[in-house]
Amino acid sequence: MDFHGENDDGPLPTRVDRLDPAERLLVLALRRWIVGWVSGDLRQWERVWDDFSRALGTTTGREALTAFSGLLSTLRGGARRAIRHHQPCCPMLHADEVALVSVVASAQHGGGDAAARRACWLVRSGACAPLAAHAAELGARLAAAGLVLPDRTLPPVPGGVAGAAAGAVVEAVVEVAGGAGRQAAMKGGAGRRV
Repeated sequence: MDFHGENDDGPLPTRVDRLDPAERLLVLALRRWIVGWVSGDLRQWERVWDDFSRALGTTTGREALTAFSGLLSTLRGGARRAIRHHQPCCPMLHADEVALVSVVASAQHGGGDAAARRACWLVRSGACAPLAAHAAELGARLAAAGLVLPDRTLPPVPGGVAGAAAGAVVEAVVEVAGGAGRQAAMKGGAGRRV
């Protein structure tokens, strides 16, 4: 089921099998990169490199991986709230995974301002421009290899960036109040957090 109904007309997929190849590459790379960070398992990062070099070629893959690493380092250091993701093998998508891919898609389609606005939904204001810059570089490397992300339209965040910040406060309150539920989610429940 998509966010906008059960048919394929909705712009935002909720399952990995509904992604196009470029989107799938980024979502699975995101998941594996985070698992590598959390677990210290370098095989996860090696798998990301293998996927990038296979899809983009060695030189472009290396350049894309550098941009991707910068994107995730900026996300990790500047996140305005816990960023949610699923495990690499999970068929479902989390809205944060879709949002990050949409930042890259916006940048790839020449929407630097749109990419920065979408980035601000995920990161604090000081990290918006750096995240958008890494997204633009990653998008350019993907496009150079013929991988163009679909430009999916995201529903507006109620209240704009301020609404996203308010949502982060609500989420933080829920996390503090729900200690055991938070620990269950961290162990592989309905979505993991960065």
